Amino acid sequence: MFTPRSSHRLPPTGPYDQATSSTSDATPKSIPPFVYRVHRNRAQTQYDFSTGFRAKNQTTIVNYNTVLSRFGLAHLNQQTNISSPFISVYVNQSHAEEVARYFATMYDEDTWVVTIDTKHLSRGPVFWAKNILEGQD
Repeated sequence: MFTPRSSHRLPPTGPYDQATSSTSDATPKSIPPFVYRVHRNRAQTQYDFSTGFRAKNQTTIVNYNTVLSRFGLAHLNQQTNISSPFISVYVNQSHAEEVARYFATMYDEDTWVVTIDTKHLSRGPVFWAKNILEGQD
């Protein structure tokens, strides 16, 4: 089942310009007021209403580009033999809904699109997948 309704939606934080992100650095210069998480019950990322989303791997420190690249590519390729320190989200709600429909069919389980107000993100790095993938074959 795919549920396109969003939850936990709060007022926007202000303007967002995706063009300001650097192409040579995976860290964006700004983030949008909302991001969209495609979530399913068997995902490695866990969700609790009181604490929010939590990546399975809480011990890896992503402090070098090689670590970022290794874990980032494993995460993007859904390599389950490596616990990911990342939580995937999308900046485009309609794209997230397309992915949710695909996952609902592929994994045959309930799948949701959750709207996340980025004002409530805890401290920590944010990376653009497109920048992690730059230069990869």
